[in-house]
Amino acid sequence: MAQVWGLQVPEMAIITIPPHVAQDFHYSSRYKESFFEQPLFGSLLVELASDFSPYIGSLSKKEYQDFEYGPELLLIGVFDLWIGNRDRKKSNPNILLSQNSDSGKFCFHPIDHTAAFAYQPYHKVRDAMVHVPESIMDCGFVRSICRFENHKVLENLAGKVEICIKNTLEELDYIFDQVPKDWGFSKKQRKKLKEFFEDEARNKRIAASYLSYLKK
Repeated sequence: MAQVWGLQVPEMAIITIPPHVAQDFHYSSRYKESFFEQPLFGSLLVELASDFSPYIGSLSKKEYQDFEYGPELLLIGVFDLWIGNRDRKKSNPNILLSQNSDSGKFCFHPIDHTAAFAYQPYHKVRDAMVHVPESIMDCGFVRSICRFENHKVLENLAGKVEICIKNTLEELDYIFDQVPKDWGFSKKQRKKLKEFFEDEARNKRIAASYLSYLKK
C-alpha cells in the first residue's frame, strides 16, 4: 500500500530462514530456532542506509536542503494515520535514509509496519480503535518543513494524499490477493477492511491531518 503512495518502502517477500542462517544473527531469546522456519516477512536490504533519528529535530536550512523531498515525511505520517500504524514516532521513527545516486541528497525509506490497525484483529478495525496517539509528524523536522517549504505547496499536499488514497482503493483487491490463502484472510474480513478504507469522511479528515502539525 505504501508503494502505491510513492513511498520508497524496501521490496518485501514472504520468506523462511534456515536455522544455520538465523544462528549468524543476534535475536531475542524468546525465539526458538524453529520460529524462523515458518513464513515470515522479509525486506530487501537498503544499501548504505543510515538511520533518520539524528535528523528528526529542527534543522538549519543547509541541513534541510540535504534531503531530496522533505515533505515526504508528511506523506509517511499521513499514511501511518490512514492504516493506524502506532509504531512510528519521534522516539522510534522506523525510517532509513539512502542517498540519491544522482543528487547525493537523502531519500526516505519507511520500514516496519507490523503495528498497522493499532494491533487490532481485522474484525475490530474501525476508526475509533485505530487512533494513532503519537505521530512522526510531531517532530522538529516537520517544523523545518514549515519554515523552508512553500506554504502553498504544503497546503495542496492534501490533494495529493486524496489521490494516493483513491489509487490505493483501486488496488485493494490486488493487494489483498497477495495474502496467502492459508492465512485465513476471508471474504468477510476483506469486505470489512475495504469498508474501513473507503470511509469518505475519514479519508477527507486524514488527508488534511498534517496541517495541524505544521501549525505547532
